[in-house]
Amino acid sequence: MAALYKFTDLIYTHITARVPGEDGHFLINPYGWRWEEITASSLVKIDVEGNKVDDSPYRVNPAGFTIHSAVHMNRHDAAWIMHTHTPRRRGGVLHGGGAFAAQPDLAAIP
Repeated sequence: MAALYKFTDLIYTHITARVPGEDGHFLINPYGWRWEEITASSLVKIDVEGNKVDDSPYRVNPAGFTIHSAVHMNRHDAAWIMHTHTPRRRGGVLHGGGAFAAQPDLAAIP
């Protein structure tokens, strides 16, 4: 989705996804990496507070997860969340029924 809709322009964009079967655990892209560098094996597993829960050598931006954790904890139907730092595409949440904007000033993913 990120590549398809060209949300890959900055290293400060974050995507988190729930880890199936592991309540309170999420995968997040490593902090400071360009999107073309990220692979499935480089994703970092974190808890609801943004702390790493595995031996990943990669950094995580806990402040970047603050918004995500609030949405994940209040919208259990949100499988993954992304927010960007570009003017037109600030964020959205995808869940089983489609996408919605997490805040009034955020753009929904079509």
